[in-house]
Amino acid sequence: MKICTKCKNELPATIEYFHRHNRTKNGLRSVCKECRRKRYIERLPEEQIRILELKEKEIKTCSNCKKELPATTEYFYHHTVKNGLSSHCKKCIKDYQQKNKDRKKEYDKEYSQQPALYDTYESQISYAEEVRRNEKDSLEIKCAYCGKWYIPTLYSIKNRIQILNGNIKYRGEARFYCTDQCKEECSIYGQQKYPKGFKPVSSREVDPQLRQLVFERDNWTCQKCEKKQDELETGLHCHHIDPVVLFLMFQNDVDSCITLCKDCHKEVHKLPDCGYHELRCNKID
Repeated sequence: MKICTKCKNELPATIEYFHRHNRTKNGLRSVCKECRRKRYIERLPEEQIRILELKEKEIKTCSNCKKELPATTEYFYHHTVKNGLSSHCKKCIKDYQQKNKDRKKEYDKEYSQQPALYDTYESQISYAEEVRRNEKDSLEIKCAYCGKWYIPTLYSIKNRIQILNGNIKYRGEARFYCTDQCKEECSIYGQQKYPKGFKPVSSREVDPQLRQLVFERDNWTCQKCEKKQDELETGLHCHHIDPVVLFLMFQNDVDSCITLCKDCHKEVHKLPDCGYHELRCNKID
């Protein structure tokens, strides 16, 4: 949620209620769309205000859902049409775009399971990534965060190859992640030297190889809530049973670590003498 600085109303922090702004931390303006629209109308001459009010009363029928909706607010601008508005309403267009995205993802998953991809791309990527051939002769790559083997999409493979070849047009590293949760929990995903709005993550202090060994030992399952990675909405963390600030010799010991989900990890550090601030004070002492 986000509070508008003009009307003081608490609204969802989405593009539907706030315009975009690339200089803010969350990428949204501080004033909501309705307040900005009122301020824009107040600055217009009386004649233009009268014409704008007449246009807002116009009703247009969507050619897809057959609903009668306001012409200026529920339709996108289209320069090839006489009245300058699209024939489909905004909701129908967004639903169509989302269906195309889902259809493309399904096609990429099916196409990436072809055996020919291993013979084509294995030699181009095996020197930088751990690659293997599975039972169906398709290409499998290890996740950069949790170390789980999975079948990547053709689009992600081509992006990684372009970056390894030094193509300047592609930015970042395009590492392979099995789920979106692994992307969010990984400390190096989408980060630059001095990133804007950087928020430290709790998984950054764990060695990647240690984390992957602990996840594999615990079968990618949280040891507190006993939920697997596919059942969780958040990512998995590698938690040190013996705090690193107190037992430095056990920081890379697999037996001293346990797999917890992000929510359970926060609850563990809320216990007495286990908070981040308390452990930091012990280190100073």
